[in-house]
Amino acid sequence: TPASVSQNNAQTQTLYQLGINGSTEIGYYSVALEIGTPPQRQTLIIDTGSGITTIPCSECSQCSRHENVRFNETNSSTLRVPDCKTPIGVYKCECDNKQRCSFSENYQEGSSLKGFFMEDEVKLSLESIREQKKDSPDSGRSTRFIFGCTTEETEQFKGQRPDGLLGLAPSTKNVPNLLDSVFSKDKSSLVSFAVCIGHDGGFIGIGGMNSNKQLPNEKRQTVPFAKKAIEREEYGVRINGVSVGGESLSLSANDFDLGEGASFDTGATMLHANPTVFSVFINFLKKYCQSGYGRCGGLAIQEFGKTYCFGITAETDIHSFPVFKFHFEGDAIWKWHPTNYFYRKDGLHCLGITPIDGRVLLGGTFMKNHDVLFDRQAKQIHFVEANCTPAYNLSLFTALQNAANAPSEASIVAVSNQDNSSLRSVLNGVFWTFLILTSVSYTHLRAHETPEHLVCRLLLEKKK
Repeated sequence: TPASVSQNNAQTQTLYQLGINGSTEIGYYSVALEIGTPPQRQTLIIDTGSGITTIPCSECSQCSRHENVRFNETNSSTLRVPDCKTPIGVYKCECDNKQRCSFSENYQEGSSLKGFFMEDEVKLSLESIREQKKDSPDSGRSTRFIFGCTTEETEQFKGQRPDGLLGLAPSTKNVPNLLDSVFSKDKSSLVSFAVCIGHDGGFIGIGGMNSNKQLPNEKRQTVPFAKKAIEREEYGVRINGVSVGGESLSLSANDFDLGEGASFDTGATMLHANPTVFSVFINFLKKYCQSGYGRCGGLAIQEFGKTYCFGITAETDIHSFPVFKFHFEGDAIWKWHPTNYFYRKDGLHCLGITPIDGRVLLGGTFMKNHDVLFDRQAKQIHFVEANCTPAYNLSLFTALQNAANAPSEASIVAVSNQDNSSLRSVLNGVFWTFLILTSVSYTHLRAHETPEHLVCRLLLEKKK
């Protein structure tokens, strides 16, 4: 059965699926694109809070080294640099000293990017989630799109591994983003896409949600964009309150940006909360864990500045931690499960919520294992609980465990019941094991590796 999404008038549309790499522990979720002719590989953090797509170019002498070689614009035969005197859609250019259409972006955490716009071919490795028809595009389809050539980067951008950003914010004042270009080429009336973030990896659904990933018996819920979010061109929703087991936390809609809610932002790693929301969450959890036998696995919360963690082991009952219910406008309820709000750090499991001065951002730890549709046309967010971790990432753990059981390779992977050696948690009701790789510095799939490559690399490195 092909996956589909119902739009206005119950119109059914098909979709394409683009794979996502990354995890909360790594600190980002990204996609890989092939840009230019011949193609040059670039990895971009998916960012629903940013309006433009940017990659570092060869001209950026002070850009840090990222995953791939900087994009060399002089090597692409299909590249075009727009005239700065001509608007790009609704975007009015400002000319730099070389008469190019320039941009300058500042981000909430203090980072910034500067550069100029270019246009080129981009090849997307898309999986068609539809009935196979003769006119179905193949997996290597390409389109032209406008993106930023970064000539200056600051702060956190210098330390990130991916090359750039894939901006997907609902901007009407900026240049068209990549998905706009895909929709335009297909002559589609759709302007929606879905993001499904898993523990490791995930998917972007271009044109709709992937019903094959959604959990059985879970219904899709809808929440409208908050009025202020529409003006700010963000995917913001109004939050009326938060509860646990019928008990409401001492939070009102006014605590979430004066009633204007919070923004879904895939570029944010965690749930970034203002000081009021953050302190209420932490104080509630402390009280909850201490108020009943067996709650929170009987573990004490450990404080490291503004980071709060637990020494969870394979034997800890993850169900003994609370499920937070976020009550959105329109009676929609978002369930934040402990299997999603924890992330690993230094052998502990820490809460995926962090304080920030500014608007509340619903980032990676919050969005995990929900298929979230961003419907720009109807100005709505649709969501449903889902299993967003790709099958190949789940099978990776099984492959590595089999390698660990081989007598000659037994020390490559440590899988035991000792603290910090493995974590058995519940993923949507199914137990699975995070394997800790002891022979390499990474505990996750590198963005350029297939599971087969990773297993081979571990075996070779161990033999060295």
